[in-house]
Amino acid sequence: MVTPFGQSGFKPTDHGMVEMPQPDPDLPFPALFARHYQPRLEKRAAGFETLFAALALMPDPVLILETGTLRLAANWEGDGQSSYMFDVFIQAAQARQRGGGFFSIDLNLDSVAAARRVCSGATNLICNDSVNALHSLARLLDRRKASLLYLDSFDLDVADPLPSATHHLMELAAASPLLATGSLVAIDDYCIDGTSGGKGLLVDLYMNSINAVVIHSGYQKIWRLP
Repeated sequence: MVTPFGQSGFKPTDHGMVEMPQPDPDLPFPALFARHYQPRLEKRAAGFETLFAALALMPDPVLILETGTLRLAANWEGDGQSSYMFDVFIQAAQARQRGGGFFSIDLNLDSVAAARRVCSGATNLICNDSVNALHSLARLLDRRKASLLYLDSFDLDVADPLPSATHHLMELAAASPLLATGSLVAIDDYCIDGTSGGKGLLVDLYMNSINAVVIHSGYQKIWRLP
């Protein structure tokens, strides 16, 4: 019987589900990103290029926290497939003995199920309210600090951005015990059709107030904490 698990019981990534070839194990992640992922990302291409370059310089072990998981496999232009890329990145880090972990949180069971079909056993998926889950993780991951907090959970209504913006600010507050000087915080859907704010409307105000360093501002916005 064919199962989705390898001989060791570890579930491998299903690259075919996101219309990607099996990666060459000798190809470093930056080359893999440039060759296969970046051309599909359109408006998020520059943001993810900056993000992964910054992640590569973070101290070991790398810890990535994501709110809003993969919901539609292979929807590169629409959603960005961040969960898949983080899954591949963490496996590459583990293969190089860098260690690390990746947690992705979503309230929608269908999205979590879709991510489970695509991502490997290296990805920890949580089906829960993201604010509650981040608060719990802050206690469970005692003294561990996140390399990256990637915020992309509450869908944005561009005509009324405050509900989404408020939720993402609450996520940042819940995750604050897991963040430290040098941690990266990124948010999706920040600048849409030339209008800045979006999901990051309130997070941006907070980051400005603490003099966080902006390392990218476009469709996504990325800060390094002071």
